[in-house]
Amino acid sequence: MRPTAPRRPAPCRRPGTPRPLIAAVATCLAAIVTACGTVGEKSALVPPAGEREALRAGEVDEVVPLDGPADETVDELSLGAPASSAATVTTLAPTTTVATTTTLTPAQRFTVDPYRGLGAWIDVFDWTVHYSDREQQERLDPAVLDELAARGVRTLYLQIARYDWPADPSGIPEPDLLARWLARADAAGLAVVGWYLPTHEDPAADLRRVLAMAELDIDGVALDIESNRVRDIPTRNARLIQLVDEVEAALPGATIGAIVVPPYVTELPSSTYWPTYPWAALGQRLDVFLPMSYWTQRPVESGVRDGHTYIRHGIDRVRALTGRPDALVHPVGGIADASSYADVAGMVQAANETGAIGISMYDVKTSGPDVWSALELFGGD
Repeated sequence: MRPTAPRRPAPCRRPGTPRPLIAAVATCLAAIVTACGTVGEKSALVPPAGEREALRAGEVDEVVPLDGPADETVDELSLGAPASSAATVTTLAPTTTVATTTTLTPAQRFTVDPYRGLGAWIDVFDWTVHYSDREQQERLDPAVLDELAARGVRTLYLQIARYDWPADPSGIPEPDLLARWLARADAAGLAVVGWYLPTHEDPAADLRRVLAMAELDIDGVALDIESNRVRDIPTRNARLIQLVDEVEAALPGATIGAIVVPPYVTELPSSTYWPTYPWAALGQRLDVFLPMSYWTQRPVESGVRDGHTYIRHGIDRVRALTGRPDALVHPVGGIADASSYADVAGMVQAANETGAIGISMYDVKTSGPDVWSALELFGGD
């Protein structure tokens, strides 16, 4: 059995501000559900089953969504997988509508600290009953967080809200189960960064879900900036920047994480996925960048299908494209179950060479002993 790294304390829990008890978290979530209403809510979108597995196998030549099954448009993927039957969910009747302006309490608790060091990623398809059943796959137990802490993980990147959650407009599924995950993370000494993938189809709904997530007792909020459901790119860009501005206005002084498409993808001459990705505008607004640099999705002939080359390229280009040579970067490598020890060790080397503040692999469920062993080589914060 390999030795485990010493556990580090949760990096951004300030003295005198302990997390609430499980019941209090659940109560908070229930209040958010009631307050959100149904303004602008769209019907649930159920992508075909098995899309994540097809993407991991390299059947598409763009970027693997961080958000489990593809958040690309289905006609572009053309995977032809049969649709799975969604679990039955009771829609909650709203009692109020969303206020026209949203003002939260000061968010100084959202600092850059959680993005430092070793992280671990879990999406809704691995922790919720609804989405794991829909994909017909095994669900993780919160007890896995104890193992992550023992391996030296400092921060859990947890998908807390999702655009197609049908039960309430907050986008936050299964509050009682979520409360268990947050309580277990706290007990294990892990910080929690909640993340959400905005589709930009309904700007008010995207903002509502991000701010609902920010109301929880978590340590960070990050936007997964990859959806191209809005086909018109200028409209997509405008709505993205509007969302960032509104989130920052609602959370003054907060560090907002940007989970970004790898620059290699946005700069491919043949790519129509997002050729005018708004790097400069994001660089002017956001504080820390987490490029989804999944080298396993690149063909061997590309010359970048290895951990060191792809991660180094991603970090260097994020800094160049944002116009911030000192930008804080936490690269996300992957996909874990298609990566070798040498791949991950190369990723760690690139992160160390470039002064990355943190590092992680996508995702927990697909990470084996070789992945964790290589990640221990990271010498950053």
